[in-house]
Amino acid sequence: MNKKEQIKLLVIPELFPYFKGDWRGVFILDYIKSVRKYIDAVQVLFVKLTADKKGEFNEQWDGFTVKRVYCSDTSLSGLKKILGYFCFFGKGKKAAKNIEANIIHVHGSLFTGLLAQQIARKKKIPYIMSEHTGPFSRIANHPLYAKMARKTYNSAAKILTVSQYQKHQLVNFGIDEKKITVTYNPVDTTLFKPNESIQKKKQIVFISRLDAFKGAMKCLRAFYELLPEHKDWQLIICGEGEEKQEIIDFIEKNNLHQNVALKPMLTREQMATLFQESAFSVFLSLHETFGLVAAESVACGTPVLCSKTTSLPEIVSDKEGVLVNPENKSEIIAGMQQLMQFHHRFCPQELHQSIEKRFGLRIFGERLTSIYNEVLNHRK
Repeated sequence: MNKKEQIKLLVIPELFPYFKGDWRGVFILDYIKSVRKYIDAVQVLFVKLTADKKGEFNEQWDGFTVKRVYCSDTSLSGLKKILGYFCFFGKGKKAAKNIEANIIHVHGSLFTGLLAQQIARKKKIPYIMSEHTGPFSRIANHPLYAKMARKTYNSAAKILTVSQYQKHQLVNFGIDEKKITVTYNPVDTTLFKPNESIQKKKQIVFISRLDAFKGAMKCLRAFYELLPEHKDWQLIICGEGEEKQEIIDFIEKNNLHQNVALKPMLTREQMATLFQESAFSVFLSLHETFGLVAAESVACGTPVLCSKTTSLPEIVSDKEGVLVNPENKSEIIAGMQQLMQFHHRFCPQELHQSIEKRFGLRIFGERLTSIYNEVLNHRK
């Protein structure tokens, strides 16, 4: 039987781009792109409690429909927030009523997970859940969130995690190991790939949210220590977040304008170009469930100075970069200096292939479609 005719997929993401080119939740597009040729139809239902506008909106993306439901255009708290969630579930279920689907893939175990559970029950179809939350302690240590997650995990047909590290966290949370499948995340290796026409510069790139646990300031301080010996090198930091002002102040105080540039978050196409022209990237996160930016850098043929914590050693080995303790300043400096000297020893095509073979869209799409079919066939 033709697999494409079997699967009518409803995707319910916790995050999704608010406009084309937006980076928020962009990984969902890779999930969809990876399975498009294997399935009959896919629709996205994106329900948010608060957004910059209110209402229901239908959009056509690249071969699929997105139905957006925004409950409020103002911030909610207290009783208004509680009432807002009645709107979230009520309008979400109503919006799903006329969507034809035989399986749901929900990303997130909390409010989107409960919504998927209710829609699946109403339509009498199974749902699978991808868990992305990191650190998982945000769920496990929160009494209400833990209760919600257990409820959605227990009724899901299958739970997908994006690393072995995250699977272990769910097992420790009490979830049956047999119910969990490690899929990792897809990487669009058709976009993130080496470009031989672009010459590598003496340039380091850091792309991430500028939150403390991501390590932007640690990267900047290490670069500053090495700058007297490497005055012809540049550091480009891209992102928004809580450390942004501290980064601006550090650049001002130490007169680093000639060597350090701070940019906002980029489009994926801009990210790929920046990776392709950089000697190496830096990813010093304290905790990750996968580490998509690190994988995308390697896919572009650019090695990574990477944390050896949580899931990241599953994505980047010493064949793809240099692994360091992100809380050890000396290790970070030594690793950065090593890549400044020897980045050219990494073969861009070999780096790309290491990602494509494990996380590329084709291999990931086959993996995910197999799971969809397994769940649907089990229901027959």
